[in-house]
Amino acid sequence: MFTKAPRNTKGGVSADLVEIDALIAAAEQDPNAAEAIAAGRKNVADAFYADRATSLTYYRLRKGWSQKQLAAKAKSNQAHVARIEIGTVDPSQSAARKISQALGISLAMFNRALTLTRK
Repeated sequence: MFTKAPRNTKGGVSADLVEIDALIAAAEQDPNAAEAIAAGRKNVADAFYADRATSLTYYRLRKGWSQKQLAAKAKSNQAHVARIEIGTVDPSQSAARKISQALGISLAMFNRALTLTRK
């Protein structure tokens, strides 16, 4: 059911640990848990990103979505969404359009969020 994290003998990490992504994915199979996790993400947006309320991360978390969920809705992948959110990659026009549509924001808002991310 869970994917075990690779054993790290130098750091003393137990082979019995479960990767957080696998744990969350398994929990989200239960609709009640999925709803609670989404609510938690919204709370994170408000508590930790309120001062950056126009960031892509804020928009995503306010939807209650993980990067993986946004990527699925935008027909992308989690790693690409992560790089866009932190500003290390410029998205193509197609990717920008798909992500902005998934988030329910205009392309202008998307571009503003990108600009603020890079400051």
